[in-house]
Amino acid sequence: MLLVVKILFSIFFYLLLVSGFILNVNAQDLSLHKPQTVIKYPVNGSSPFPLLTTEQLGKVTEALTLAKELTKDCDCDKALQSYGINSLAEILILEPNVNIFDGRKSTLGLPWLINGERETVNSYFVKNQDWLWAGVIQSAFTGKGNILFLNSYFFNPNKNVTVAIQQRAIILIHESVHQYANKNDKYFGGSQRLTKLIINACLPNLKM
Repeated sequence: MLLVVKILFSIFFYLLLVSGFILNVNAQDLSLHKPQTVIKYPVNGSSPFPLLTTEQLGKVTEALTLAKELTKDCDCDKALQSYGINSLAEILILEPNVNIFDGRKSTLGLPWLINGERETVNSYFVKNQDWLWAGVIQSAFTGKGNILFLNSYFFNPNKNVTVAIQQRAIILIHESVHQYANKNDKYFGGSQRLTKLIINACLPNLKM
């Protein structure tokens, strides 16, 4: 009888050791899969999509009207056909204060940090205003589709009135390629290359 008790005790002790090992392994395994901090976009801030003022709205509407007029011409409309975009007119579906906003005032968060603080459209546009005329933020970060934000140069290109309107029209066509054809600058060999392709077909005498 004593022998049986010793055997049962030994089996029980062995099972405790094994179960303890399993629990320990599982605990370690769980520690490797602790929930990480996940950023949920959009990160809006107080004013992610600032509306255009009456004056700004006039400039955008005027440029959009010219852009649509330009793309009625076959050469302009087919400017990027060799790059897989059959019609510029078809992707020129911009609408002020719906999918076009003032980037200089936007608190929409971008997917990176600067000194521990989230970059916003506003901060990025202001410090890069010398070369960044406008930019499209993708749907994943806006929560409402691809959005075009305009920067200072669009509104104040320091050109005569006629040239300024033409430049704005080209900028809108350029950005519509990103916004609705989902092609980035690199696809065309750079931003300047894309702009040149559009100008050559739509406004060959324009200098930008």
